[in-house]
Amino acid sequence: TTSLEKRDGEVSCGAGKKLVVSSSDQQASGHPVDGSVKCIDGIWKGTLLNSEQFKSRDVYATCMATDCNDPAKSDDICTTPSCNKDTVIINEEVTSISCPNGNDLYVKTSTTTVTVTGSVTCVDGVWTGKNENNVDFHEETITVTCEAPCSKVTKTDVCLDDPAVCDKEDVDYKESKSVECKTDGFILLVGGKTSEGLTCKSGTWIGTVDGNADFESTDDLTVTCLDEQCTTPHDGTNICTAKQSCSTTYLLKNEDEVS
Repeated sequence: TTSLEKRDGEVSCGAGKKLVVSSSDQQASGHPVDGSVKCIDGIWKGTLLNSEQFKSRDVYATCMATDCNDPAKSDDICTTPSCNKDTVIINEEVTSISCPNGNDLYVKTSTTTVTVTGSVTCVDGVWTGKNENNVDFHEETITVTCEAPCSKVTKTDVCLDDPAVCDKEDVDYKESKSVECKTDGFILLVGGKTSEGLTCKSGTWIGTVDGNADFESTDDLTVTCLDEQCTTPHDGTNICTAKQSCSTTYLLKNEDEVS
């Protein structure tokens, strides 16, 4: 290989390459080396990446790329109605590709477009990841984009009416994933209408709102959590009007108990 360097009894590779050696020229018989191999007393010696020692009278050597090709970005490969290539996250070393907030990453390979939950990483010059069926793929050249995030969600304490008790802090908002209430007995209000919770799918908030099981929205939403549980009634004989006979004896606390 052109990047193979042979000098002064030592074999190595240039920058961005990894030395692979073998004692024979059989297919797939090579072992990656940590650094180089050197001729010592007529024997080629070196340390493999698995920490084992390589020793051989003859050595076959080649160089393997460790740097991956820069991925291209394009929304044309999108498998959903809405994507945003500008949100793709590529780390500084160009060894990892992902999307913000855990959004799906779409990767176009030489044969198809796959959906990746998580990230794609560079391994020995090849982009490697798992598709939606948890099957590995390995590609030297890829094109990527990200599933678009859902619209903005704003929490508010404003309720249906004055006596209602709402708490925006009870809203469990996982950006671009879901919106629901944390506490049992609280019900989610979306734009003032009751909801069983929302899920972000392909850039659209979906769920059941105001009885509509087919609710979809790409608009900004205002949400809160309504405490639909009333407080426990208190004994209050002092609230009686003068000259009336009042007692808590006949107060119905619930359907099963009279105190």
